[in-house]
Amino acid sequence: AYAGTWTLDPAVPADLRGNLAGYFETGSVELRIADGRLGMARKTGSDTPFAALTSARFVLPGDQDQLVFQFHRDLRNEISFMTVERASARLYFRRASMPKP
Repeated sequence: AYAGTWTLDPAVPADLRGNLAGYFETGSVELRIADGRLGMARKTGSDTPFAALTSARFVLPGDQDQLVFQFHRDLRNEISFMTVERASARLYFRRASMPKP
């Protein structure tokens, strides 16, 4: 449900981005399922699996900065956006594409 390409919402004010400004160089992030786990695709070609905190909140294990990825649902229970947080910084992402079945 969470896999796919997520694009940074350009409407987010720069002051909310805080220490995450420029963290995602391309302005998007690709999430994939590998070995049954959700993970973030890296430029190196390998995926970095997430550790689940809840069914909708994940962290990158071993990442000293502890990025928290959270998926938000609308009233129809559909995933409407994703936030990535670190300390007081927050980024909002919208789904750009879903993986092909």
